[in-house]
Amino acid sequence: RLDPGNALGNISSTIHETGHALHYQYLPEEWRGQPVGKAGDMCMREAVALFWQIYVAQTPEFCAYLGSLLEEHAQVSLGADELYASQQYIAASPLRVGSDPATYALHILIRYRIERDLINGVQD
Repeated sequence: RLDPGNALGNISSTIHETGHALHYQYLPEEWRGQPVGKAGDMCMREAVALFWQIYVAQTPEFCAYLGSLLEEHAQVSLGADELYASQQYIAASPLRVGSDPATYALHILIRYRIERDLINGVQD
């Protein structure tokens, strides 16, 4: 899911998906096919991806690293402070993947409740 006008958003999405990949990469090979060798439920997989996307990639330290990469490889000059500030926002979105870090969890909660009610046949 790429947005041609949002390079930083695309980088964030890539980091999120890389979080999923890292979670799978380090599952014990000798336990594949057994419950203990699986990636866990969707909550665990999403938590790992969000850890990388929010708690690693939105730190001042990572922003400094990313800024140096952007300058070296894309000739884009964005300082660490500017990159960091661009990720600290509150903006409601009807889409979970476009929501801010503060309301992302609410999307998950609402989605869970809707799916739970659908499965249980609740007609509200």
